[in-house]
Amino acid sequence: MVPRASLARATRRVLALQCSKRPGHCRTLASAKSSSYNYETGEANGIKFASRDLPGPTTQLALVARAGTRFQLYPGFAEGLEKFAFKSTYKRSSLRITREAELLGGELFAYHSRENLVIGAKFLREDLPYFTELLGEVVSKTKFTRHELHEEVIRVIKLGQKSILGNTGEMALNSAHAVAFHRGLGTALHPTSSVPITQYLHEGSLENFSRAAYAKPNFAIVANGASHDELSKWLGEFFTDSPASPPKNLPPIETKPSKYYGGEERIAHDGGNNMIIAFPGSGAYTGGHYKPEIAVLSSLLGGQSYIKWSPGFSLLARATRAQTQAHVSTRNLSYSDAGLLTISMAGNAQHIREASEAIVEILKAISGGDIAKEDIQKAIANAKFRTLEAGQNIGTGLELTGAGLVQSGKASQLDGIAEAIEGVTEDKVKKAAGSLLEGKATVSSVGDLFVLPFAEEIGLHPYSTSDRNVFHLESSRLDVGTGWCDCSSDGLQAIATIDTSQSPPELYDGPSKNSLAFKQREEEKWISDSQSGRLVAILHLVSAGRELTMPENRMASKARTRTWRMPIQAQWPTARMGSSRVHSEGKTLGHLESMTYLSQEVSLHGLTVVHAYLINVNLRADVVQLHLAAEQDVDTVERNPENPPLKRKDAAKRIHAQDISCDFRTAASALNTGQLVKDPYFTLFEAVGALEIMDSKMDSGFLAEGEKLEDDFDVSQEVLPEEIVGLMDQVLCLEMAWHMGYPLSQSLFTSYHIDRILWPNPKTLDEASFDRQREAGLESKLLHVVYRAYCVAVIKCCDYVHRRIGTEHYYEVGSRNQAQLVAAPQSHVNVIQEEDFVSNLYNRNFLTHFNEAGIQKLLDEALEYTERQASIEETTRYAIVTRLNLRRRMLNAVASDLDLSKNTQIQKWMQCTELLPKLHESRPVAKPVKEAFSIKIQRRMASSVPPRPMVEIDFEDAHTFLRHLCRDAADVYNVIEYRGSSDILNFVYIFQSRKPQPSIYIRCLLQSLIFHDMKILGTVTITKLVFDDLEELTLPADILLDPANGDIEAPHNPRFQIAQAMREHVLRIGDAENLDVGLRKYTGEKPLIEGEASAAEIWSFPLSSWAYYYKLRQMEWIIQMGFELRVYQNDELSGMYWWAAQTYLSNVAAAKIQHLERVHTFVMQRFKQTKKRSADHKKRFSRCFSFLDVTLLEASATQWFAMALSKCMELYTGLSYFSLITDRCELVPYSTPELRHALRMRPFMQLSIPELPSYAELNGATSITRSDAEKDEDQALSVLDMAEEATKVARKEWEALGKLEAEKARCVNCEEWWRASVKDIVRACIACSIAIATMKKAVQTPHGKPMREVLKVEMPGEKSYHDFWLVPKVSLR
Repeated sequence: MVPRASLARATRRVLALQCSKRPGHCRTLASAKSSSYNYETGEANGIKFASRDLPGPTTQLALVARAGTRFQLYPGFAEGLEKFAFKSTYKRSSLRITREAELLGGELFAYHSRENLVIGAKFLREDLPYFTELLGEVVSKTKFTRHELHEEVIRVIKLGQKSILGNTGEMALNSAHAVAFHRGLGTALHPTSSVPITQYLHEGSLENFSRAAYAKPNFAIVANGASHDELSKWLGEFFTDSPASPPKNLPPIETKPSKYYGGEERIAHDGGNNMIIAFPGSGAYTGGHYKPEIAVLSSLLGGQSYIKWSPGFSLLARATRAQTQAHVSTRNLSYSDAGLLTISMAGNAQHIREASEAIVEILKAISGGDIAKEDIQKAIANAKFRTLEAGQNIGTGLELTGAGLVQSGKASQLDGIAEAIEGVTEDKVKKAAGSLLEGKATVSSVGDLFVLPFAEEIGLHPYSTSDRNVFHLESSRLDVGTGWCDCSSDGLQAIATIDTSQSPPELYDGPSKNSLAFKQREEEKWISDSQSGRLVAILHLVSAGRELTMPENRMASKARTRTWRMPIQAQWPTARMGSSRVHSEGKTLGHLESMTYLSQEVSLHGLTVVHAYLINVNLRADVVQLHLAAEQDVDTVERNPENPPLKRKDAAKRIHAQDISCDFRTAASALNTGQLVKDPYFTLFEAVGALEIMDSKMDSGFLAEGEKLEDDFDVSQEVLPEEIVGLMDQVLCLEMAWHMGYPLSQSLFTSYHIDRILWPNPKTLDEASFDRQREAGLESKLLHVVYRAYCVAVIKCCDYVHRRIGTEHYYEVGSRNQAQLVAAPQSHVNVIQEEDFVSNLYNRNFLTHFNEAGIQKLLDEALEYTERQASIEETTRYAIVTRLNLRRRMLNAVASDLDLSKNTQIQKWMQCTELLPKLHESRPVAKPVKEAFSIKIQRRMASSVPPRPMVEIDFEDAHTFLRHLCRDAADVYNVIEYRGSSDILNFVYIFQSRKPQPSIYIRCLLQSLIFHDMKILGTVTITKLVFDDLEELTLPADILLDPANGDIEAPHNPRFQIAQAMREHVLRIGDAENLDVGLRKYTGEKPLIEGEASAAEIWSFPLSSWAYYYKLRQMEWIIQMGFELRVYQNDELSGMYWWAAQTYLSNVAAAKIQHLERVHTFVMQRFKQTKKRSADHKKRFSRCFSFLDVTLLEASATQWFAMALSKCMELYTGLSYFSLITDRCELVPYSTPELRHALRMRPFMQLSIPELPSYAELNGATSITRSDAEKDEDQALSVLDMAEEATKVARKEWEALGKLEAEKARCVNCEEWWRASVKDIVRACIACSIAIATMKKAVQTPHGKPMREVLKVEMPGEKSYHDFWLVPKVSLR
């Protein structure tokens, strides 16, 4: 009946980006600053804690214990302790803990990392005592029962183990840690399925571990959104039972310092490909091992993109751009005393191989200084931003802060980290990259090992030169398989002798390729090639008559492989090999680590090596450094012509650029309009990735020639009184722009004065000024007293508005009246992209900690000062005073917007409205100061790509918007008086459909008023609201809704069962039919008997009938919404009106009428069966009958008018003889009638009833065939007669509806708006009657012309008599 635009998402939005010319250019980086997000630390009852009292209604509390996998005593202990969090304690059961947390609206969580176990909760601020007590119980009173361990904990751990089996990324990361750190940090984050955790996990052992982990020195408490003093108080009260130190009879938690080893591990897997290259990284800031240059190096390398649809512009992103199927990212994993800088690659194995080579080259380039200074500056800025962003993240900040308190007694403070990163120089970054290449690398490969490279193949050394001796047999096309010796090392001894003067030896003729018999003594033979500089070693080992056997399939089973370690002795003559000398004779040099079996024959200068074992020997660092592999010139080595060497081309030579613009235009000109062409290899990612940095439209750091990074504007400069008025009006326009949906970066935050107030974050109200270093008494009073007070009040008003909107759900609005709307996609918990409000504060604080009274005092001082200034012209002084008074009243109104005193709140907003005419009439005095506002401030708030233009709202538009806002704010408080569920629904429905639509703040305020303190209007429970609605529609004065049912506690009492079932109905409306059947035995309902012969029983199904009524009502709203938003094409209007109106039971209006008549029948039967009819019973039944009568009348009027318009539209679009509407939707590849019909039915596809019409049914019911002109005229007259009759009935019923009393129509609080809407529908009926009469006259008058030459039809545009009822204007030509 009434438009409801708020139900819809907007279908149109104007996007305007201001573009500028592109002259000669330079680019600078956007500066980044961080706000103070530091923690306040303390100690309570021996427990270290930290807190940040962030503004907001919620709190997050966490316990961080030194109980991660690094510190666990046995495998699975960290995970077991995590899973036991919030299980049964000696005070509460796990069920009770869950139910209590749910009742308080809280959320419990627990997880563990490699070093820490984190358990905590998120909850409303006022529930801090309960959840603090709960954490105290978890720490000291957990039961650790056997049934919970086996039925819940171990079962869940094993399910997690199965998920890890297919996760190659996690396998690679665990492998990298294991290779890098061995034990401690090398322990896998989650135990694998091969770990026998059941041998270690027992309830007793877990309980003992918890006593050590939850000892006071081993954990800390961290809170966000809690007062420091209050947290200290509750910790002192609820953590008294925590042990002061770990029990002495239990093994202590080992805190051995981490040691980096490095190495390589390769794991075959067919579930994906992952490769991680890692180096020693930076530890945590609080642990004494922090290296800021590593963080900068991580950002410099990059790999991952931070720009949507762009591959990124970091060094690795540019270097691996050709490897599109390999995803590269760089991270520094920091721990308390160590760190791991990881470069992860995932995707196609061949692309990973190519990307890994590029990574090493980039590292070499950085260490060699071949990197632009600008890249390093960008990396420093990015590292600082990522660090500060992680600190702002509440979840990350909790663990970092808690770990710092436990490990070193210091909280992780963002300010110190930012300063350390800012101090990184270019030399430090180069030195850090060089040290990584010189040291030991960690390489972990998981996936297709045939393609994934070894570390040595890409130029990395997983073992340092002091720890390794690697014999290389090099060949460009050589299949290498790795096998481990499956034998005992007892009694084995290898003796190697080097003699470089001997000629190449003869091949050793072993028994077979599966076994190698060792003779009593064999000499080491060397092959030396002076031309190529190659050195190849073939070792023959010595054993005491034993045979060394290799597995048949060297690459197959992991179960038969193990490392063979044996002592190695060698007789080494003094010889120069490469750059190292060997000084050893008769000493044990190290241990045999591995043997690599080469199964392919290779020709080397006439020497054929059939089978050889390459030995990897770990030598003692204090004995020798041996390099046995030199660079090889592949062109000088003789090779098999069937296997030519692979040569790497220069990158520049591989790129062949060709201009295809002409070819593209030629091909595009052959396409039809609307034809779609899709190339599967050129996706949106590639298209958007082509957009360039250094484009003024895409890069916020772009500077045109001669442009400065920031404007030279002095916020303390003297201003005229007229300029003060102009500044106030400009700020008001920007404030209204923010209310309209523009982000702050394009509106209020473009003001230099507001930016100076908010940045850095003021600690006191005195610091909220334009110039914090000014000397008292020397400043301009007009600027620093009057305009400052106005700006501070504006910011505080925005703070109240922001907090109100942030606590409610809000959705995208429809079309806007403004000429521009630039949507800045931000994130919000209740908002989708392109929202109608942008909540991002860009790391600013809206003076949240300052109360209203202090700011009102500033306004009073400004008013008093202005009124004393006789030197200011009267008109100018009047303008300033008017604006200060308006701001004073607006601040008072928004500060108390949840005051449920209806008259008081309406009066406050009406007082604001009274000043608006004075504001408008004093506008000519204002003199704008455009230089006080600049879009360049965006560069300090965020690196915004693309940049957003500054919004310029005309003062007239801002004044009109403010007038509507004040009017809507005053009207919204009419909802406070509760008269019933239908009254509230009608008020919200009509209020939200006002034109122009209420602003986002007003809509959220309406939500807050209705659901104040989780009660309807602060007084009525949600259950009572549902019960009132049920009583008004289907169950007047029924026992099912008797409030006394809830007072019965005896389970056998029928009223108790009724109360339980009705509570379930409130929670699960979709199961209403089953509840109806189950409740019959308690209510004694008797069915209606249909027909004497069949005697079919018909039951009332009151709960199902109530739910079905609202389903039909929502369907009706959705259909009508399509008309309001002009979604339907002209040739669809007839079908959509037919579906909404026709008398078939499958259509909405008819089904609604039939359903209401059925409900009316059963209510009347219950009224007749009621023996004792008290006055209260009669009143309730009377209210129900009244509601049903009004609803039936409305449904009938809707049906008749929809039928009339359906016939009219059928005539307009269906008769080829008339062809009055010529702009029918053409058949194009992306739109057909069948596809559009499927699209219209999509919202209702999940419904079983009412049945949806198929396209054939709908098209057949609304199409008119033509045989000849005479028959067309007869058909037209017949259709027009039906439409005329339906319009008359509809008009009569709408007029009767408009004459109802407000109480009967359920519109007491919105009577004026409701009656205006009904009058608009009556006007639409009259217009429809006129159109029908005009058409009948044209058809009945003989003229001999085509009807399209006689009649003119104009479809309504944006303006129509009513949004739901589109009546075309028909006139004679």
